[in-house]
Amino acid sequence: EISGTPARRNGIARSTSSGRLVASAAGSATYAATASAPATRERSHQQRAPPSDINAPQIRIQRTWGLIAEPILITRQEVVGNQYDILRGSKDPTLYKRVATTALLASAGAEAIPKLTLALSDIDAAVRYWGAIGLGNHAQHANGTAKQLNKVMHRDPSSVCRTAAARALCRLGQPDAALPVLTKELKQGSQWERLHAAIVLDEIEDQARPVIPQMHAALKPRMDLYANGKYVIRVLNRALNQLEGTKRQVP
Repeated sequence: EISGTPARRNGIARSTSSGRLVASAAGSATYAATASAPATRERSHQQRAPPSDINAPQIRIQRTWGLIAEPILITRQEVVGNQYDILRGSKDPTLYKRVATTALLASAGAEAIPKLTLALSDIDAAVRYWGAIGLGNHAQHANGTAKQLNKVMHRDPSSVCRTAAARALCRLGQPDAALPVLTKELKQGSQWERLHAAIVLDEIEDQARPVIPQMHAALKPRMDLYANGKYVIRVLNRALNQLEGTKRQVP
């Protein structure tokens, strides 16, 4: 794991060489970019699941904020002042259960499609995010959800939900609809919103070829971002090296 990686460094969230979302056995999930090492990429693109038992002690008692996607977490932290009060101080008594349940369903299989689809219309972005991630994970069974995913991708107020829906549509074989959204998030998003979009562009491999110019443009360091946006640059550089057969290195 790269020192200073945006993954939460509490022994729960972990990063992968391909920069894909990882959910650890302790129930935490985040996108983390570690694209500096050309490790072998898994072709299955399956997320590691949180605990299989929704009533597992670490979920029921700790109520960890680790299942909330990083951009959503940061936005809410700015409101409440710290991460630990995001769930504890929530006025929505069922929020954590809905988030945890949907995160579990994201790895549950085809039988979860109806509930994951329903999650796309949840009032909370943290739930909608996992709904879109789950439909992308089960894309081979989710062909009937393209309309709902397109709605999220174009209308959801949360960047991370739009990006997760775009990822799902790519996995449904509809990259032409998704690529403009991903490149827009890459160009206009905040630090971690850009990172999510970059990771999806890396994950979709050859589907990203039409936007190679936009990916190159995003390699330029940005002084307005933390560490000049180096994590986004590392992910995109790895993706471009794979697409173009190059061995370019970045800091």
